[in-house]
Amino acid sequence: MAFAAAGHEVHGLDFSEEAVRQARNALQEVGVPDVERRVRIGDLASALPYPDGRFQGIFSHLAVQYFDDRTTQAIVDEIGRVLRPGGVLVLVVKSTDDPYCGQGQQIAHHTWVRKGRVRRFFADGELKDLLAGWEIGGIESFSGHYASTEPSDFLRVVAHLHK
Repeated sequence: MAFAAAGHEVHGLDFSEEAVRQARNALQEVGVPDVERRVRIGDLASALPYPDGRFQGIFSHLAVQYFDDRTTQAIVDEIGRVLRPGGVLVLVVKSTDDPYCGQGQQIAHHTWVRKGRVRRFFADGELKDLLAGWEIGGIESFSGHYASTEPSDFLRVVAHLHK
């Protein structure tokens, strides 16, 4: 909610009703109006419910790692559709350095099913391929926690859209 607290117009999309409820509550706490319209339940694998060029920036935190390569590319293309020319994408994904990479049943390159969930892990070069045609400002690796007390490894890429 830091973006909203800093005065930016914020919209959100998640498949989880609980995540949407929490985001709406957090936005209401910082005074954002019309949160039911701004934060929606949706599926990234479908067309995004926004017009072309709607946003100056998009922040995606661990959202595209649950899809196969073709769907992930379609999601990035759809993000490009709703960004303005020169718009920025900040994308956070799990790294191939993550301790969970390689655990479970492998179903594709760097993709495993573990505890009923598909998880795709990325290397720097794969992010560059995914964002071909974008101007990549940098790829940063970092560690933290996500849905576990165990540490995880992530990649954060900042890219600008060329149109």
